[in-house]
Amino acid sequence: AQAMGVGSQLGNDKLSQKWRRCMSREEAKDMMRGVLKDIAKEKGWLLDQDGDDDDGTEGKKKNGGLTVACETVTSRGIDIEY
Repeated sequence: AQAMGVGSQLGNDKLSQKWRRCMSREEAKDMMRGVLKDIAKEKGWLLDQDGDDDDGTEGKKKNGGLTVACETVTSRGIDIEY
């Protein structure tokens, strides 16, 4: 696993601690969301608890204002989830 972009140094540190071979797809997605939230907290990018800056979408509110897109490479192609 490899992080890229803003926060990638912190992301790679977190990934080296949490990633392991043979993780299930759901385990990997949960780990990825946790790493992204950790980086967002560290950088001050998460919304406050009441979601004042939320645009009204439940998914963004649940993720602290982050829009998380998960791309998974499978034998059938690339699956994208938001």
